[in-house]
Amino acid sequence: MAGGTFQIVGDCAHVTVSSPTGPMVELRHKGALVSPDDPRLPHLLDAGLVAEVGGDATGGLDAQGRTEFEAAQDDPTPKRSYQRTDPTPAAGGEVKVPDGRQGKQAWVDYGVAQGRDRAALEALSLDDLKAELKPKG
Repeated sequence: MAGGTFQIVGDCAHVTVSSPTGPMVELRHKGALVSPDDPRLPHLLDAGLVAEVGGDATGGLDAQGRTEFEAAQDDPTPKRSYQRTDPTPAAGGEVKVPDGRQGKQAWVDYGVAQGRDRAALEALSLDDLKAELKPKG
């Protein structure tokens, strides 16, 4: 490919660079420049890992400076839908106290099972939930 300056727009790419012993392949990260003489350039362009700087109107990037692939990753459509269910008592009839490593949602669910108000519990920080709900003893 002749002319132009190219830049890595993906997270990283293997590009051909010059070294004292001759050409070698090296891993370069986003923002690094790529020689227009790199034999891998057509592949990198096709894969969307490299864009021409100052090329077409956006140089292969959208208004936020992202490639088409990156923009697709930021799709706000949820991939899964979660249905909140209140915890059900274990075989012994009680909901177990959450493990200290569990997150806020486990502690909120535990508090709801104890008869507490979900909205009030969700307003608390994780540390406050643990302090308020951890059994004394």
